[in-house]
Amino acid sequence: MPIGVRHLARIVALQTLFELEFAANSPDSVLERTLKVKALSGDGASFAGELVHGVLDNKEQLNGIIKRFATLFPVDQLAPMDRN
Repeated sequence: MPIGVRHLARIVALQTLFELEFAANSPDSVLERTLKVKALSGDGASFAGELVHGVLDNKEQLNGIIKRFATLFPVDQLAPMDRN
């Protein structure tokens, strides 16, 4: 079964956010490179960008939500993949 455009966009966003955990690169440059690797453009690329920038713009609020529900570990001690 082929992967849908929005599914692929979510993969791109997750990979971009994961890389940003470890590298002080520009979010836009990481996103652009990941979009090229995954051959995603148009609406899919726009959706991936919205996801990445939405997470980065609302990181504090999202970490607060995670903290409320993941009570056994501080957010900064969660595995990067789990946090993302």
